[in-house]
Amino acid sequence: MKKTLTSLLAAVMVTGAVTAQDVTIETKTNAAMLRDTALKSDLSYDILESLTTEIGPRLTGSPADYKAQAWAVAKFKELGFDKIYKEAVVIPYWQRHHESGSVVAPFPQNMHITALGGSVSTPDGGLEAEVIEFANMQALEAVADGSLVGKIAYVSDVMERHIEGAGYGPAGMKRRAGPVLAAKKGASALLIRSVGTDSHRNPHTGATRYDDSVTKIPAAALSNPDADQLSRIFKRGEPVVFNLNLKTSVVENVTTYSVIGEITGREAPDEIVAIGGHLDSWDLGTGAIDDGAGVAITMATAALIRDKLKQPPRRTIRVV
Repeated sequence: MKKTLTSLLAAVMVTGAVTAQDVTIETKTNAAMLRDTALKSDLSYDILESLTTEIGPRLTGSPADYKAQAWAVAKFKELGFDKIYKEAVVIPYWQRHHESGSVVAPFPQNMHITALGGSVSTPDGGLEAEVIEFANMQALEAVADGSLVGKIAYVSDVMERHIEGAGYGPAGMKRRAGPVLAAKKGASALLIRSVGTDSHRNPHTGATRYDDSVTKIPAAALSNPDADQLSRIFKRGEPVVFNLNLKTSVVENVTTYSVIGEITGREAPDEIVAIGGHLDSWDLGTGAIDDGAGVAITMATAALIRDKLKQPPRRTIRVV
Protein backbone atom coordinates (compact mmCIF):
# COMPACT_ATOMS: atom_id res chain seq x y z
CA MET A 1 0.00 0.00 0.00
CA LYS A 2 2.81 2.44 0.85
CA LYS A 3 4.49 1.80 -2.52
CA THR A 4 1.22 2.27 -4.38
CA LEU A 5 0.39 5.54 -2.64
CA THR A 6 3.86 7.00 -3.13
CA SER A 7 3.82 6.06 -6.82
CA LEU A 8 0.45 7.77 -7.27
CA LEU A 9 1.72 10.77 -5.33
CA ALA A 10 4.72 11.03 -7.63
CA ALA A 11 2.43 10.89 -10.67
CA VAL A 12 0.28 13.73 -9.34
CA MET A 13 3.32 15.87 -8.59
CA VAL A 14 5.02 15.32 -11.94
CA THR A 15 1.81 15.76 -13.95
CA GLY A 16 1.22 19.11 -12.32
CA ALA A 17 4.79 20.18 -12.94
CA VAL A 18 5.12 19.31 -16.63
CA THR A 19 1.88 20.81 -17.89
CA ALA A 20 3.09 24.40 -17.49
CA GLN A 21 3.10 26.39 -20.72
CA ASP A 22 6.88 26.92 -20.73
CA VAL A 23 8.80 23.99 -19.27
CA THR A 24 12.20 25.31 -18.22
CA ILE A 25 15.22 23.30 -17.17
CA GLU A 26 14.55 24.43 -13.60
CA THR A 27 10.99 23.13 -13.81
CA LYS A 28 12.16 19.76 -15.15
CA THR A 29 14.76 19.52 -12.42
CA ASN A 30 12.21 20.36 -9.74
CA ALA A 31 9.74 17.87 -11.18
CA ALA A 32 12.31 15.08 -11.05
CA MET A 33 13.26 16.04 -7.50
CA LEU A 34 9.62 16.06 -6.40
CA ARG A 35 8.98 12.72 -8.07
CA ASP A 36 11.93 11.11 -6.32
CA THR A 37 10.92 12.68 -3.00
CA ALA A 38 7.38 11.36 -3.34
CA LEU A 39 8.60 7.84 -4.08
CA LYS A 40 10.61 7.83 -0.85
CA SER A 41 8.02 9.58 1.30
CA ASP A 42 5.47 7.86 3.54
CA LEU A 43 3.51 11.06 4.08
CA SER A 44 0.49 10.10 1.97
CA TYR A 45 0.32 6.67 3.63
CA ASP A 46 0.57 8.24 7.08
CA ILE A 47 -2.31 10.63 6.30
CA LEU A 48 -4.44 7.77 4.99
CA GLU A 49 -3.63 5.59 8.00
CA SER A 50 -4.66 8.45 10.28
CA LEU A 51 -7.99 8.99 8.53
CA THR A 52 -9.00 5.34 8.33
CA THR A 53 -7.83 4.48 11.86
CA GLU A 54 -9.07 7.54 13.75
CA ILE A 55 -12.32 8.05 11.83
CA GLY A 56 -13.10 4.88 9.85
CA PRO A 57 -16.23 4.81 7.67
CA ARG A 58 -17.80 8.25 7.20
CA LEU A 59 -21.11 8.19 5.40
CA THR A 60 -22.18 11.62 4.21
CA GLY A 61 -24.37 13.31 6.81
CA SER A 62 -23.54 10.81 9.57
CA PRO A 63 -21.86 11.72 12.87
CA ALA A 64 -18.61 10.23 11.51
CA ASP A 65 -18.82 12.62 8.55
CA TYR A 66 -18.55 15.60 10.91
CA LYS A 67 -15.71 13.94 12.81
CA ALA A 68 -13.92 13.51 9.48
CA GLN A 69 -14.36 17.20 8.73
CA ALA A 70 -12.76 18.10 12.08
CA TRP A 71 -9.97 15.62 11.29
CA ALA A 72 -9.38 17.30 7.91
CA VAL A 73 -9.19 20.79 9.44
CA ALA A 74 -6.68 19.56 12.02
CA LYS A 75 -4.63 17.71 9.39
CA PHE A 76 -4.46 20.77 7.12
CA LYS A 77 -3.21 22.79 10.09
CA GLU A 78 -0.64 20.13 10.97
CA LEU A 79 0.62 20.14 7.38
CA GLY A 80 0.98 23.93 7.40
CA PHE A 81 -1.72 25.00 4.95
CA ASP A 82 -2.14 28.76 5.37
CA LYS A 83 -5.84 28.95 4.45
CA ILE A 84 -8.42 26.44 5.69
CA TYR A 85 -12.17 26.81 5.33
CA LYS A 86 -15.41 24.88 4.87
CA GLU A 87 -18.21 25.22 2.34
CA ALA A 88 -21.73 24.08 3.16
CA VAL A 89 -23.50 21.46 1.05
CA VAL A 90 -27.12 20.41 1.57
CA ILE A 91 -27.70 16.69 0.98
CA PRO A 92 -30.14 13.88 1.79
CA TYR A 93 -28.74 11.68 4.56
CA TRP A 94 -29.48 8.07 3.66
CA GLN A 95 -29.07 5.33 6.26
CA ARG A 96 -29.27 1.54 6.25
CA HIS A 97 -30.86 -0.07 9.32
CA HIS A 98 -31.46 -3.71 8.42
CA GLU A 99 -30.75 -5.93 5.44
CA SER A 100 -31.15 -9.63 4.85
CA GLY A 101 -31.85 -11.96 1.99
CA SER A 102 -32.55 -15.65 1.57
CA VAL A 103 -33.57 -18.21 -0.98
CA VAL A 104 -36.96 -19.59 0.07
CA ALA A 105 -37.25 -22.23 -2.68
CA PRO A 106 -36.18 -24.58 -4.13
CA PHE A 107 -33.10 -24.79 -1.85
CA PRO A 108 -33.63 -22.62 1.25
CA GLN A 109 -30.50 -20.79 2.42
CA ASN A 110 -29.37 -17.37 3.58
CA MET A 111 -27.56 -15.02 1.23
CA HIS A 112 -25.13 -12.18 1.94
CA ILE A 113 -26.67 -9.00 0.55
CA THR A 114 -26.49 -5.25 1.08
CA ALA A 115 -28.80 -2.43 0.12
CA LEU A 116 -27.53 -0.20 -2.66
CA GLY A 117 -26.91 3.33 -1.47
CA GLY A 118 -30.14 5.31 -1.65
CA SER A 119 -32.37 2.24 -1.90
CA VAL A 120 -35.88 2.42 -0.53
CA SER A 121 -37.11 -0.13 2.00
CA THR A 122 -39.03 -3.30 1.32
CA PRO A 123 -42.44 -3.63 3.00
CA ASP A 124 -42.31 -4.51 6.69
CA GLY A 125 -41.42 -8.17 7.04
CA GLY A 126 -39.69 -8.22 3.68
CA LEU A 127 -40.66 -8.93 0.11
CA GLU A 128 -41.02 -12.53 -1.05
CA ALA A 129 -41.27 -13.20 -4.77
CA GLU A 130 -40.06 -15.30 -7.65
CA VAL A 131 -36.72 -14.19 -9.07
CA ILE A 132 -36.07 -13.86 -12.80
CA GLU A 133 -32.41 -13.94 -13.85
CA PHE A 134 -31.01 -11.68 -16.57
CA ALA A 135 -27.53 -12.13 -17.97
CA ASN A 136 -27.00 -8.38 -18.27
CA MET A 137 -28.78 -5.05 -18.55
CA GLN A 138 -29.38 -5.57 -22.25
CA ALA A 139 -31.36 -8.74 -21.49
CA LEU A 140 -33.44 -6.86 -18.93
CA GLU A 141 -34.02 -4.06 -21.40
CA ALA A 142 -35.27 -6.54 -23.99
CA VAL A 143 -38.27 -7.82 -22.01
CA ALA A 144 -41.60 -6.07 -22.32
CA ASP A 145 -42.63 -3.29 -19.98
CA GLY A 146 -44.88 -4.66 -17.26
CA SER A 147 -43.78 -8.25 -17.84
CA LEU A 148 -42.13 -8.62 -14.41
CA VAL A 149 -45.09 -7.64 -12.20
CA GLY A 150 -44.75 -9.34 -8.83
CA LYS A 151 -41.23 -10.59 -9.62
CA ILE A 152 -37.69 -9.73 -8.46
CA ALA A 153 -35.28 -8.99 -11.31
CA TYR A 154 -31.76 -10.36 -10.86
CA VAL A 155 -28.92 -9.06 -13.10
CA SER A 156 -26.02 -11.48 -12.85
CA ASP A 157 -23.26 -10.24 -15.19
CA VAL A 158 -19.69 -10.45 -13.88
CA MET A 159 -17.43 -7.41 -13.70
CA GLU A 160 -14.40 -7.90 -15.96
CA ARG A 161 -11.02 -7.59 -14.29
CA HIS A 162 -8.68 -5.03 -15.90
CA ILE A 163 -5.52 -3.62 -14.39
CA GLU A 164 -6.71 -0.05 -15.00
CA GLY A 165 -10.24 -0.73 -13.72
CA ALA A 166 -11.98 -0.47 -17.09
CA GLY A 167 -14.55 -3.08 -16.11
CA TYR A 168 -16.01 -0.97 -13.31
CA GLY A 169 -18.02 1.46 -15.44
CA PRO A 170 -19.89 -1.13 -17.54
CA ALA A 171 -20.54 -3.37 -14.52
CA GLY A 172 -21.72 -0.41 -12.47
CA MET A 173 -24.50 0.34 -14.95
CA LYS A 174 -26.75 -2.28 -13.36
CA ARG A 175 -26.27 -0.59 -10.01
CA ARG A 176 -26.84 2.95 -11.22
CA ALA A 177 -29.64 2.39 -13.75
CA GLY A 178 -30.91 -1.06 -12.81
CA PRO A 179 -33.67 -0.11 -10.34
CA VAL A 180 -35.36 2.29 -12.76
CA LEU A 181 -35.18 -0.17 -15.64
CA ALA A 182 -36.45 -3.05 -13.50
CA ALA A 183 -39.32 -0.90 -12.20
CA LYS A 184 -40.31 -0.02 -15.77
CA LYS A 185 -40.55 -3.73 -16.47
CA GLY A 186 -42.87 -4.10 -13.47
CA ALA A 187 -40.43 -5.71 -11.01
CA SER A 188 -41.04 -5.36 -7.28
CA ALA A 189 -37.30 -5.28 -6.47
CA LEU A 190 -33.86 -5.62 -8.03
CA LEU A 191 -30.96 -7.87 -7.11
CA ILE A 192 -27.56 -7.48 -8.74
CA ARG A 193 -24.22 -9.23 -8.55
CA SER A 194 -21.81 -7.05 -6.57
CA VAL A 195 -19.81 -4.65 -8.69
CA GLY A 196 -16.34 -6.02 -7.99
CA THR A 197 -13.94 -8.83 -8.81
CA ASP A 198 -13.48 -10.06 -5.24
CA SER A 199 -14.30 -13.58 -4.06
CA HIS A 200 -15.33 -12.91 -0.44
CA ARG A 201 -18.87 -12.78 0.93
CA ASN A 202 -18.82 -9.04 1.66
CA PRO A 203 -21.25 -7.47 -0.82
CA HIS A 204 -20.30 -4.17 -2.46
CA THR A 205 -22.59 -1.19 -2.02
CA GLY A 206 -22.56 2.11 -3.93
CA ALA A 207 -25.08 4.72 -5.00
CA THR A 208 -28.06 3.91 -7.16
CA ARG A 209 -30.37 6.37 -8.86
CA TYR A 210 -34.11 6.77 -9.08
CA ASP A 211 -36.40 8.64 -11.47
CA ASP A 212 -39.29 10.43 -9.77
CA SER A 213 -41.53 9.48 -12.68
CA VAL A 214 -40.95 5.74 -12.07
CA THR A 215 -41.92 3.70 -9.01
CA LYS A 216 -38.98 3.38 -6.62
CA ILE A 217 -38.22 -0.25 -5.86
CA PRO A 218 -35.77 -1.70 -3.30
CA ALA A 219 -32.39 -2.66 -4.70
CA ALA A 220 -29.64 -4.83 -3.24
CA ALA A 221 -26.33 -6.42 -4.21
CA LEU A 222 -25.38 -10.05 -3.65
CA SER A 223 -21.82 -10.91 -2.72
CA ASN A 224 -20.04 -12.56 -5.63
CA PRO A 225 -20.03 -16.09 -4.13
CA ASP A 226 -23.74 -15.76 -3.36
CA ALA A 227 -24.41 -14.49 -6.87
CA ASP A 228 -22.61 -17.57 -8.22
CA GLN A 229 -24.71 -19.74 -5.94
CA LEU A 230 -27.97 -18.15 -7.07
CA SER A 231 -27.03 -18.60 -10.73
CA ARG A 232 -26.25 -22.28 -10.07
CA ILE A 233 -29.66 -22.71 -8.44
CA PHE A 234 -31.29 -21.30 -11.58
CA LYS A 235 -29.52 -23.96 -13.66
CA ARG A 236 -31.52 -26.62 -11.81
CA GLY A 237 -34.52 -25.42 -13.82
CA GLU A 238 -36.94 -24.84 -10.95
CA PRO A 239 -38.63 -21.55 -10.01
CA VAL A 240 -36.53 -19.58 -7.51
CA VAL A 241 -38.27 -17.70 -4.70
CA PHE A 242 -36.33 -15.10 -2.72
CA ASN A 243 -37.05 -13.11 0.43
CA LEU A 244 -35.52 -9.63 0.50
CA ASN A 245 -35.79 -7.52 3.64
CA LEU A 246 -34.36 -3.98 3.64
CA LYS A 247 -34.98 -1.18 6.10
CA THR A 248 -33.57 2.22 5.16
CA SER A 249 -34.40 5.85 5.80
CA VAL A 250 -33.62 9.30 4.43
CA VAL A 251 -33.33 12.60 6.28
CA GLU A 252 -33.74 15.39 3.75
CA ASN A 253 -31.85 18.71 3.66
CA VAL A 254 -28.96 17.84 5.96
CA THR A 255 -26.11 20.35 5.88
CA THR A 256 -22.63 18.90 5.59
CA TYR A 257 -19.37 20.60 4.59
CA SER A 258 -16.51 20.34 2.15
CA VAL A 259 -13.19 21.05 3.87
CA ILE A 260 -10.73 23.01 1.76
CA GLY A 261 -7.07 23.80 2.38
CA GLU A 262 -4.85 26.16 0.41
CA ILE A 263 -1.17 26.97 0.12
CA THR A 264 -1.13 30.50 -1.23
CA GLY A 265 0.96 31.10 -4.34
CA ARG A 266 3.90 33.46 -4.09
CA GLU A 267 3.61 35.02 -7.57
CA ALA A 268 0.04 34.46 -8.77
CA PRO A 269 -2.08 33.78 -5.69
CA ASP A 270 -5.33 34.30 -7.60
CA GLU A 271 -4.45 31.55 -10.08
CA ILE A 272 -5.63 28.27 -8.58
CA VAL A 273 -4.37 24.75 -9.14
CA ALA A 274 -7.17 22.58 -7.69
CA ILE A 275 -6.61 18.96 -6.69
CA GLY A 276 -8.57 16.75 -4.34
CA GLY A 277 -10.71 13.76 -3.47
CA HIS A 278 -13.88 13.09 -1.49
CA LEU A 279 -13.61 12.81 2.27
CA ASP A 280 -16.79 10.81 2.81
CA SER A 281 -17.06 7.06 2.30
CA TRP A 282 -19.60 4.29 2.31
CA ASP A 283 -20.46 2.75 5.65
CA LEU A 284 -19.39 -0.84 5.00
CA GLY A 285 -15.63 -0.19 4.98
CA THR A 286 -13.06 2.38 6.04
CA GLY A 287 -13.00 4.16 2.69
CA ALA A 288 -9.26 3.61 2.29
CA ILE A 289 -9.42 3.53 -1.51
CA ASP A 290 -12.75 5.32 -2.06
CA ASP A 291 -11.53 7.91 -1.46
CA GLY A 292 -9.21 8.18 1.49
CA ALA A 293 -6.26 7.59 -0.81
CA GLY A 294 -7.27 10.56 -2.97
CA VAL A 295 -7.55 12.79 0.10
CA ALA A 296 -4.17 11.64 1.41
CA ILE A 297 -2.32 11.90 -1.88
CA THR A 298 -3.52 15.42 -2.65
CA MET A 299 -2.86 16.71 0.88
CA ALA A 300 0.65 15.26 0.73
CA THR A 301 1.27 16.57 -2.78
CA ALA A 302 0.68 20.20 -1.82
CA ALA A 303 2.69 19.91 1.38
CA LEU A 304 5.67 18.23 -0.27
CA ILE A 305 5.77 20.73 -3.14
CA ARG A 306 6.01 23.59 -0.65
CA ASP A 307 8.44 21.87 1.69
CA LYS A 308 10.86 20.54 -0.90
CA LEU A 309 10.90 23.72 -2.97
CA LYS A 310 11.55 25.56 0.35
CA GLN A 311 9.05 28.24 -0.67
CA PRO A 312 5.38 28.49 -1.60
CA PRO A 313 4.49 27.43 -5.16
CA ARG A 314 4.08 30.10 -7.82
CA ARG A 315 0.30 29.59 -7.94
CA THR A 316 -2.09 28.73 -5.14
CA ILE A 317 -2.62 25.01 -4.60
CA ARG A 318 -6.15 24.29 -3.44
CA VAL A 319 -6.93 20.87 -2.00
CA VAL A 320 -10.67 20.29 -2.12
